[in-house]
Amino acid sequence: MNKKFKKVLSAAMCSLLAVTMITGCGGNTDDGNTDDGTVTKTYNAETRAFTMAIGAIDGNFNPFFYTAQNDGTVASMTQVSMLSTDADGNAVCGEDLPTVAKDYTITEGNDTTTYRFLIKNGMKFSDGYDLTVMDVLFSLYVYLDVAYTGSVTLYSTDIQGLNAYRSQDSSLSDSATNDYTSKFTNEGMARLDAVIAALEGTGTKTAQVLADIETIKELFMEELESDWTTIESSFSSSYTEDSFEYNFGEGEAWKYYYLNEGIISVLTYTNENGATAQLKDSNGKYMTTLDYHATYNTNPSSDLIDEMEAAASDESLIKAYTDDGATREDAIEYVKRDTAIQTVYDTYTATDSGLLNVIYYWSTGSDALDQFAAEARTEYYQELKDQNNGELAVETISGITVERVTSWTDDDGNVISLDDEYDVLQIVINDVDPKAIWNFSVTVCPMHYYSDSEHYQEAMADYQTYLTTKDGSDITHFGVELGDSDWYNDVVQDSDKNRNPVGAGAYATSNQNGGEGTASTFWTNKYVYYKRNEYFYTMGEGINNAVIKYVQYREMGDDKVLNALINGEVDYGTPTANSANQTTLSQYSSYLDASTLYDTSGYGYVGINPKYVPDHEVRQVIMMAMDTSMIVSDYYTKDFASTIYRPMSKTSWAYPTGCTSYYGYETQSSVLIELLEAAGYTSFNSSGVRYNPTSGEVLKYTFTIAGESTDHPAYAMFLKAETLLEECGFDITVQTNVNALKDLNSGNLTVWAAAWTSSIDPDMYQVYHKDSTASSVKNWNYSEILKNSNGEWDYEYDIVQELSDIIDLARTTNNRTTRKAYYSQALDLVMDLAVELPTYQRKDNEVFNSTILDRSSMTANPSTYVSLIDRIWEVDYL
Repeated sequence: MNKKFKKVLSAAMCSLLAVTMITGCGGNTDDGNTDDGTVTKTYNAETRAFTMAIGAIDGNFNPFFYTAQNDGTVASMTQVSMLSTDADGNAVCGEDLPTVAKDYTITEGNDTTTYRFLIKNGMKFSDGYDLTVMDVLFSLYVYLDVAYTGSVTLYSTDIQGLNAYRSQDSSLSDSATNDYTSKFTNEGMARLDAVIAALEGTGTKTAQVLADIETIKELFMEELESDWTTIESSFSSSYTEDSFEYNFGEGEAWKYYYLNEGIISVLTYTNENGATAQLKDSNGKYMTTLDYHATYNTNPSSDLIDEMEAAASDESLIKAYTDDGATREDAIEYVKRDTAIQTVYDTYTATDSGLLNVIYYWSTGSDALDQFAAEARTEYYQELKDQNNGELAVETISGITVERVTSWTDDDGNVISLDDEYDVLQIVINDVDPKAIWNFSVTVCPMHYYSDSEHYQEAMADYQTYLTTKDGSDITHFGVELGDSDWYNDVVQDSDKNRNPVGAGAYATSNQNGGEGTASTFWTNKYVYYKRNEYFYTMGEGINNAVIKYVQYREMGDDKVLNALINGEVDYGTPTANSANQTTLSQYSSYLDASTLYDTSGYGYVGINPKYVPDHEVRQVIMMAMDTSMIVSDYYTKDFASTIYRPMSKTSWAYPTGCTSYYGYETQSSVLIELLEAAGYTSFNSSGVRYNPTSGEVLKYTFTIAGESTDHPAYAMFLKAETLLEECGFDITVQTNVNALKDLNSGNLTVWAAAWTSSIDPDMYQVYHKDSTASSVKNWNYSEILKNSNGEWDYEYDIVQELSDIIDLARTTNNRTTRKAYYSQALDLVMDLAVELPTYQRKDNEVFNSTILDRSSMTANPSTYVSLIDRIWEVDYL
C-alpha cells in the first residue's frame, strides 16, 4: 500500500519549503570487543552525540510560525508531515516512511478534485500522546484560519466551503469575493494613521491614540530585545578583536548594538571622486562616532561610554542578578544589556519625532499595523459568536470531512480490505490545482500541546462521539478559536512552545545532559539538544527508532563549517561549494568525504523594496549596475554555481528555457545617467547627491548583506555597483546586518542580497500573489501598491494585478507545458516590476567524516530533493 519511491526528504519538513539541513558533530568514542569475540562499532550510538552544525538561529521553533530557515530546520527534527517527497520530487507516503498518511488518492471530476488520505493507526507523539485524525484537523484549521500569519499558504487552495467558513457567511459561495480581510487591515491602518497624525501635530491624542502609542512602545521594546539577542549571539560567536571591522573589542556587543540601532554611526568623508565614503583608521577599521568622541573626549558619544561604565559598576544592579544565581561576570553583562536596550528605547521614545521614526523605519511600525488589524479581526469574530449564542455560524469547512472505513480503494481502483478501522481525511477542491497536493502535505502538530485545555477537551469530546457514531459531522470543534489573534499569540505561539517544539519526528527536544528539553534548555550556549523519540517506531511498520540516541546542532557561521570539519569538531557539514574550499577539502580526503555535489533547490537574489525606492526606473538602474556574473566567476567559479536570469530555481521544470539577462549589466555611467534624467532626477543636493526636484526623492540608499560577514557571494558585486552608481550621483552605503532576516519579515530593508529556498512545485502564489499574506510581499510593498492612493503606484499596480491573474491561471491546469508558458509570462512581469534580481544558483556540498559515520547508513543517491542524511534515524557510526 506504499507509494513508490526511491529515497525521501525528512518527513518532518513542511512541503511548501524544502529546508536544507546543515550539520556537523563531535563526541565520545567507545570501542572494543563483545564477549563472544565479535568486533563492536568504534563509536557508541547510545552515548556519543551526533552534533550537527547550523547557521544563525533566531529562536522561533514553532512549526506553524517559524520564519527563519534554520529555525525551521531545528523544528523539523521533531515533526512529521502528511506526506514526504521522493528523489524525483513526487509526493509519497507509506508504512516505511514517517508520514501520517498510509496512502492517498486523487480523483478529478467535472469541476472538482477529491483528495483522500488514509490515516495510519497507532501513531504517537514523542510525549506519548496518540496522533490521530484530530491532530490532522487541528493543524489544517490552524493553517486555514484568518488569524494565521505563518508562511504556509494553504488558504490559497480553493477548498469547498473555505470562503464561507473564513467569512462566517454561509451564503458566500466559493467563487465570491469579499473584503472581510482588507476590512481589518483598513481599520488597523486608520488607527496607525491617527497615531501618526497626533505625533505630527495634525491630530488629537485621544484616549485610543494614547493607548495605541503605549502599544507601539511595548512592541518597540520587544524589537529592541530581539535585536540584542541576535547581535549578542552573532557578535560573541563570530568576532575576535583582531578580526572585527570596528574598534569595538572582543565581547563589547553593546557598542555594535548601538551602531546597529543608529545611536552611533560610521564617520564619513568626501573622497577624491567627490563621493561620500566611510572613514577608516590607520588599521583599516571603520571609525565610528563612538571611537572619535572617546578619543577626543567630546560629547555626546563619550556620554554613552560613561553611562555604560557607571551601570557596569553599579553594585545594586549587579546584585539583582547575582541574587538570582548569576555569576558576577554574567551579571555585569546582563546589566550592560539592560542599559543598552533602555538607552536605545529612551532615545527614540522620548519625543514625538522619535516615535515617528520608530513607526516609519523600524519593524515596530509594521508590527503595530498587524496588531491593530488583528484586534479588529478578533472583535469582529467575537461579535459574530455573541450573536450566535457563543457558537460559530459556519462551524466547519464543508470540503474537509472524515470517515471511518474498513476498506480502501487505491489509485488503480483496487478495493483493499483493511485489518482494522481507519480514518480517512477527504478534501474536495473546486476545479484542479497542481499545487494542492503539496499544500496538503503540511506538518501535523499535536493539538494537546499547541492548543489549550478548553479547546482540546471540546475537540476530543467530538472525537469520542465520532468513534461511536462513525459520523464525521459530529466533529465541529477543532481545537482553534477562529479569527482570534490574541488566542493565537497567547496559546499557539506561547513563548515556551516557540522555544520547545513537540511532535512525532525521529527526535524529541532534550538538554545538554540528555534530560527532557525545556524552553530554556533546548537551545542554549550555541547548542540545540535532541534525544531519540522512543515512540518514533509507531509512525509505520517499516520504521524503527533512531539508531543514534543523541543529536545536537552546533550554531556557527557558515564560514566556520570547513575548519570545524577539518579540526574534527563536526562529523558532517555543508561548507560553501567553491573552488577554494574544494581544494582545501581534497587535502583531507583521508578522512573527509566531499564527493556529494548537486544543485540546490533555490537561488540567490537582490531585492529592492519600492517602499524605499518608489520609482521603477531607479530600481531598474540599480539592477543594471549589478554585475551578477562576478558571483559565479569570482566567488564560486562555474563548477559550483551558474548565473540565473529569472526568479525561479533552475532545478524546476518551469524555469524558462533559453532565457537571458532581462536588463543586462551596464558598464557606462553615462547610459545610466541618461535613464535617471529621463525619469526626472536632474538636480543635486548640497551633498552632491542626485534627486528628483518634483518628488523630492533622493538617490541615497543602503545595500544590505544578510548576516554579519562580508564573506558573501554578493558583497563584491555590491561594492562594484556602489562605485558605478556613485558616478551617477547616488549615495550608496554597503553594510552587513545580522538582523536582516528579521527586517525582511517586516519589509524594512531597502536593497539587500539574500537567497530563496524554493518549493518543489513552481507555484508563485506565496511570494508574488496580491492575496498572499506571507511576509515576502511586505518586501515588495504590496500593501501600498494595492491601495494605489492618488494613482502614485499605477505602474506597479497594473503589473501586480496581471501577475496575480497569471499565477491564478497557472493553477487551473495540470498540463506542464501550459503551466510553464504561464510562469514564463509571470517571471517576466516580476522583472518588469523591478523588485527582485536573480543572481546565481549554487551547488550544495555535503561533507562528512568517513572515519566516523557509516556511509552505507546514508542516502545512496543524494540529489536536489534528497540529502545524505534525509533518513537521519537510520544514520549510524562505524
